[in-house]
Amino acid sequence: MAKEVAKEVAKEVETEIGTETRTQTGTEMARGTETDMPAKTTETTKEAKERAEGSRGSGTMPRDFGFGSDEEMLRDLAKKLLDEQMPVEKMRRLAGADPAATYEAGERPGWDEALWKQCIELGWTGLAVPEEAGGAGFKMVGIVGLVEEVGRHALASPLIPTLCATYVLREAGTEAAGRWLARIAEGTGVSLATTDARGTWAPDATDVVATASEDGFELSGKAYFVQDAFKVDAFLVLARVEEESSSASGEARHVLCVVPADADGLALSQDHIHDLTRDQATISFDGLRVPAADIVSTDGSAVLRRAWPAILTTIAADLCGSAEWQLQTTVEYAKTRKQFDRPIGFFQAVKHPLSNGMIAIDRARSLTYHAA
Repeated sequence: MAKEVAKEVAKEVETEIGTETRTQTGTEMARGTETDMPAKTTETTKEAKERAEGSRGSGTMPRDFGFGSDEEMLRDLAKKLLDEQMPVEKMRRLAGADPAATYEAGERPGWDEALWKQCIELGWTGLAVPEEAGGAGFKMVGIVGLVEEVGRHALASPLIPTLCATYVLREAGTEAAGRWLARIAEGTGVSLATTDARGTWAPDATDVVATASEDGFELSGKAYFVQDAFKVDAFLVLARVEEESSSASGEARHVLCVVPADADGLALSQDHIHDLTRDQATISFDGLRVPAADIVSTDGSAVLRRAWPAILTTIAADLCGSAEWQLQTTVEYAKTRKQFDRPIGFFQAVKHPLSNGMIAIDRARSLTYHAA
């Protein structure tokens, strides 16, 4: 497989042939084509249907990772919309070219709020929300296809943070979580505020402390590396309960609660990062009161742990789309940039890294779709 992919990329970058080649897009490479599958002339219609549908429960991976016509329609719609509404020139204009200058001027990266409203109208925020909460209850593999297009176009929006928060609320399964899931389905953007200063992925690592009050908790401390913090409407916060222990072993209890972005006692401090298609912030909590109605779980670390697979799969899909765009852009440059009267893609020192990059992205995509 690796040799075949390497030959394919090498053929693409050797432009002196002058022929047009077909480059597969992200999900096409993950799904494969009909020509990739061996012909079975004796297969019946029933057998073909059973083979196409597959079953995770039986231990058999569905064909094309379960990526069917509905998932393809969603991905194609996303590609068409973003091709039209977020071409690379517009993305660069919104983001700006100099992160340092942007931050020194006290500005935040730009984004297209009108396009975000279109995404809401198309139901993207409700894709992972269960049907009983007003969402679509869409399959994870279809969400991955959409997110890959979002990554490919470097769309500045709170979609990915909102999807990640949705997975956590879904795992909580409480009445409070259901109310917030319904709001997300209607277009409310929510971001996770669950990371400590070290940036660890541990589901019980937080620098936010919750102190019991009459009707809920008071929050103090800080949450770090909060994604798209200036675009969302609320935050899903993980906090360590100060006075109580959940077991005889003395392990701290953690709560998950949702707080509005404009709540009293909440302050945002912008982080200076290089990716201007995102905005990241540190959130400070100073006596912020959270009513019991907004406590979505009293076993926050366990809920977060259960949601991690879906969160990481979504982030991986975003990165696969981004990486593929970078690879394709580099290939195009290698086909047009000339040195010693030849396109630089002719030279092995260029074509081999491109081949290796394509293999790595293809592997990452396959693993991502398998996880979905």
